[in-house]
Amino acid sequence: MAPTNSIGPSLGGIIFTGFGVAAGINPATLPGFKKASVVHLGYTPALNNGEAHQGLLSLATSKGKFGFGMGLTTAQGSGAGVYGGFAGIGRSFENVSLGLAVRDQSFSVRSDPEVDIGLTLGSERGLKGGLVLYHLNNAARASVGVGFDGGKKYNLEGTVLLPAFNNLGNNGYVLSVSANIFIDWFGVYFRTSYFTSGNDYQHAIALNTWLGENFSLLVQYDTPQTWTLGLTLKF
Repeated sequence: MAPTNSIGPSLGGIIFTGFGVAAGINPATLPGFKKASVVHLGYTPALNNGEAHQGLLSLATSKGKFGFGMGLTTAQGSGAGVYGGFAGIGRSFENVSLGLAVRDQSFSVRSDPEVDIGLTLGSERGLKGGLVLYHLNNAARASVGVGFDGGKKYNLEGTVLLPAFNNLGNNGYVLSVSANIFIDWFGVYFRTSYFTSGNDYQHAIALNTWLGENFSLLVQYDTPQTWTLGLTLKF
C-alpha cells in the first residue's frame, strides 16, 4: 500500500512496500506480490506558495520468483518541470529475496543514475527482515527494517534510516514505525517517523479501498500538510 508516490531513501515500509513503487523503495520486495501486474498513478497537489505539483506513473509485474517495476516522476512548479524515473528487478530464493534498482531524480541534470540494492529475509508469514543500500555510487546510506506479516489481516514494521556512510557521526537518523490493517475491501496505513537531527516527528495516514478485484483508490495525508491521491489498476 502506502507510501504511494515516494521513492528513494524511505521513511518506512522497506519490507511491506506498495507494489507500484516497490522498485523505487526496495526492489527485493517485487517478487513477493505473487503473480500480478499493476499500473499505478499518484498525484500530490501544491497547497502552498513555492510548492510543486508532484506526479507519478508506474508499472510493476511479478511472476512469482521474479519481479520488475519502473516509473516516471514529475514535479511542476512555477519554473520548468523536473522529470525523473526509476526501474528495478527482484529475484526470490526461498526465504531470501534480492533486488537491484536505478533511480534518476532529474533527467535534465547530467549525472549518473543512483544505484540501490535491496534484501528481504523471512517466510511468507511471520517475522521478516529487510535492508536497502541506497545510491551506492554516491554517498551511500542504508535503511534497516524488521516486520511481522499477519497475512491478509495486517502487517507491522519498524525501520531505521541511517545517515550517509561517509558521515555516520552526523545525528541524521530517522526511526519509523508503520502498520497496514486490512478489513475486507478496505485498508488503513499508519506511519510515525522520528528525525534525530531536528528532534522532530512526521506522521502519515492513508485509506485504501478496492472497487472490485482490479481497481483501487488511495488517499494519503502526511504532516505537516501534504495530500496524495493514488489510483491502482491490477491486471
